[in-house]
Amino acid sequence: MSLPAAVLFDLDDTLISAYRNPGAAWRGIAAEFADELKPHGVETVAAAIIAHARARFADAAYRRLWRLDPVPTRRGVVIDALQAANVPLSGALAHRIADRYESYRHERMALLPGAVDTLTALRERDVPMALVTNGSARVQRDKIERFGLAEWFGHIQIEGEAGYGKPDTRAYLVALESLGVGTIGSWMVGDDYDYDVVAPKELGLSTIWVADEDDAVVDGVTVVASVVEALPVLLG
Repeated sequence: MSLPAAVLFDLDDTLISAYRNPGAAWRGIAAEFADELKPHGVETVAAAIIAHARARFADAAYRRLWRLDPVPTRRGVVIDALQAANVPLSGALAHRIADRYESYRHERMALLPGAVDTLTALRERDVPMALVTNGSARVQRDKIERFGLAEWFGHIQIEGEAGYGKPDTRAYLVALESLGVGTIGSWMVGDDYDYDVVAPKELGLSTIWVADEDDAVVDGVTVVASVVEALPVLLG
């Protein structure tokens, strides 16, 4: 059995449930403000925000703003979405809707089934592991502390702390260097196709895509439905 030289793990929606299905989150948030939204319906408001956010997310630079400067960025999305949909809500209410997003998501986060078992199995075999996650320092550190994940990793790299994140090549190479290994024989495991599969694969890492059921099948990519399914692949 040939063990990995090292494994780099993504955090959000790889080890913990975090941000998948944003549409359901915005609908849930809008429902909480139903009385204040009248005469506008919950679905009207939610659909406007969802459509505008999806359009903005096509821009990688905008996604980075969403991660690293989330409060004003989310507020801008909500205000712009409502204006575009001719839903005249007060700025204060729009801000409250936007600001609810982080706490709404936080309340529903949880370790994904099998995450700890996977990390345990690799640690028992002395496989070096690093956590490589995009996002602000505060938000990502809070998650790591909340779920007690720091103990599993020889290196933790957060975009907001390092000053760079995936898919910047430094995000992978610095993490591997900190573990004392190179790209050959090392793996990246994560849910983002561009950041956790394409970019590290170009550097020579092997990759595992923790894909959503709605994600398209890609030839030549190792795909699993959950992180626990990655373990047999990693252990060969």
